[in-house]
Amino acid sequence: MERFAETKRKIIGIEEAKAMSSRHRKAGASVGLTNGCFDILHSGHLSYLEKARSMCDVLIVGVND
Repeated sequence: MERFAETKRKIIGIEEAKAMSSRHRKAGASVGLTNGCFDILHSGHLSYLEKARSMCDVLIVGVND
């Protein structure tokens, strides 16, 4: 199995993110959205993402280039 298969599965485009958000909202889930530049991921990023995730049922993270 490919080493990063699970991670690659979670990388989606904007249209798929819109559809996923809509499906979750229709099912009654709260959907959060955040974004950032995570070039060198550090503990501050992780704390930020954990806090964002705690505020919703599903978190969509946009990654800026």
